[in-house]
Amino acid sequence: MSEFLDEELVGGAHTRMERHLGGCPECERLLAGLRAVVQGLGRLPAPAGGAAGADAARIAALVRGRLDEPPAS
Repeated sequence: MSEFLDEELVGGAHTRMERHLGGCPECERLLAGLRAVVQGLGRLPAPAGGAAGADAARIAALVRGRLDEPPAS
């Protein structure tokens, strides 16, 4: 699913996933949830000092804090 979301599937694999998603509500919900997470991560502010200088624990704390927020409408 992540490879599909990241547009890394090619040819037949991409086509099969699209076809499956068209008939599987559970997978459609999963994909929608993954898209929401990716979009949420994209809206996080850059840590002070730039992303290259930020440590993993600080980034994880920022993500955990955002996960507790209600979804954007």
